[in-house]
Amino acid sequence: MKKTFFRFFGKFAFLLALSATITGCMGPGAEKAAVVDGPITFVQISDTHHGKPIHQYRFRQAVDNINNLPFEVTVVAHTGDFASDQLYREDRAAAISNILAGIKYPLICAPGNHDLSYLGKEPEKRYADCLEMYRKYIGELGQVYETDEAVFIALYTECLRRDLPVIEGYDPLKWLESEIKKAGDKLIFVFTHTPDGTDFYNNKVHNGWPEENRKAWRKILASGNVKGVFCGHYHRDELQQNDDGIPVYVCSSIANFWGRQASFRIYHYENGKVSYRSVYIEDPPRDTVINPDGTIAETEPVAVAE
Repeated sequence: MKKTFFRFFGKFAFLLALSATITGCMGPGAEKAAVVDGPITFVQISDTHHGKPIHQYRFRQAVDNINNLPFEVTVVAHTGDFASDQLYREDRAAAISNILAGIKYPLICAPGNHDLSYLGKEPEKRYADCLEMYRKYIGELGQVYETDEAVFIALYTECLRRDLPVIEGYDPLKWLESEIKKAGDKLIFVFTHTPDGTDFYNNKVHNGWPEENRKAWRKILASGNVKGVFCGHYHRDELQQNDDGIPVYVCSSIANFWGRQASFRIYHYENGKVSYRSVYIEDPPRDTVINPDGTIAETEPVAVAE
């Protein structure tokens, strides 16, 4: 089933607004109300790469772990690569949606480079088909979850780092700028798939986003109360600091490419500081039979000769 994404206004928003109004009418001698700055706990999961049974198993285990955390979670963000270039297949898209639907907390998502895939003999068609399946089974390219205190923004930005077909009605920079303006003075946490800075692998530094797009992106981020950008894509843990003071936190993957153990992140924000913990997922024993949907196959007990 398709996961419902929504903008949530807390049940105390009206009371807080009323309180602020009353305080403002108390005259010059009134004390200024303290600014609330956390605590907030949220979860990031990334690069689940549906396709291999072990990936589906790991994804399901991560969902179960998240649902059973011993504290409340404000929101869960998936930072993309739900699929491995086959999201145009409706069975794959539906299977991903079914696993996502198991998350009991509010969920926002941002597609990755392997979701809106631009490959094959007809890359434009594949891109369009993937976009259609993504919107049908996962959601819009830009998603927002809002509380009384914070705004969580997830958006598709692969079109800012690569030359890809224009998506009618979607300009990530304009959309992000609009959402940051709406957020006002609230805390803002931004989620996308690929970090904008340089990458390092195979003993080489690789370019990040084109400089013009990166500058525009950073300028928009700096225009609001953004406390961090949260990404995936690298399949490893990384922290990137920037001159504007807005760090990029890179979460590792669920998928087992490059021998990675599956993990997800728990973030805690309080008093201007972001900290995190990584939670690792154990794989089943090697002889375990895993169904295509990631569940464990029921096998008949092996008869033992007398």
